[in-house]
Amino acid sequence: MALWSIPLWWIYYLKSLTVYNIHSPFLFDFATRLWSPHFRPHVCVTGSRKNQNLTTKKWITVLSSYYRVRHFLLDERLPELFGVAHELGLSSPQKSAGEANLHPFMAYVKPVLQPRSKSKYSFEVLIIGDSLSMNLLISSRGGMNYESGVFLCLDIHKSRNRYTAWENIRGQKEFNFSIELYNFGLLFKHPVNQRPEHITLISWWFKPWKIKLL
Repeated sequence: MALWSIPLWWIYYLKSLTVYNIHSPFLFDFATRLWSPHFRPHVCVTGSRKNQNLTTKKWITVLSSYYRVRHFLLDERLPELFGVAHELGLSSPQKSAGEANLHPFMAYVKPVLQPRSKSKYSFEVLIIGDSLSMNLLISSRGGMNYESGVFLCLDIHKSRNRYTAWENIRGQKEFNFSIELYNFGLLFKHPVNQRPEHITLISWWFKPWKIKLL
C-alpha cells in the first residue's frame, strides 16, 4: 500500500457502513445475496495484481450470473477482461465508427439464451473499467445513455486521479445507487421506485460492533 493511500484507507474505514446500516431494498439485496456470500472480507484488502485480476474476473462472473444483463462494455486497455468475456460466451467485440474515437471500451453482447437470473432486477448494460475510463465514457456521451446499467470501477484507490474520478462519477445524479468498497466501486442506474442511496460498505469483520441481531 502506497504511503499516500494510507489516509484514504482510514477515511474509507471511518465513513464505511456494514450491511446492517443499509436502508434501500435494492442495495440490501445486493449486499446480502451477492457481495457478502462471495467476497467478504477480502474485497476490502489490497493484494497482488494477480489476486486483483482474479477478483475482477469473479466480479464480472457473479454480476452477470446474478443479474440479467443484455450488453457488456469492457475497457480494451485491460486485456485480462477478455479472457472472462470468452468464458462467459460473449460475442466478438463490436464498436461503431462513431464510438471508436470517443472512449476505450469495446461492446459485447450476451447470448439471448441464458440461464434464469437469480435477481428480479435486470440491466441493459454492465460496464467494466477504471474510473478514469468511466469518466471519459460519461463525458464523451453526455451521460450514460442507457435506461439501466451497472458500472464496475476497478482500483479506485490506486491513485489520487482515479479516486477523484470515482468521486466525480459518483456525484452524477443519474445514478440512484452506489457502493464504494476499497478496491472497487459500483454504480447502479435502475428505474426501480426506491429512494436513492449511496454508501461506503465494509465487511462486519472490520467493524464487529456494528452487528445488529435480528
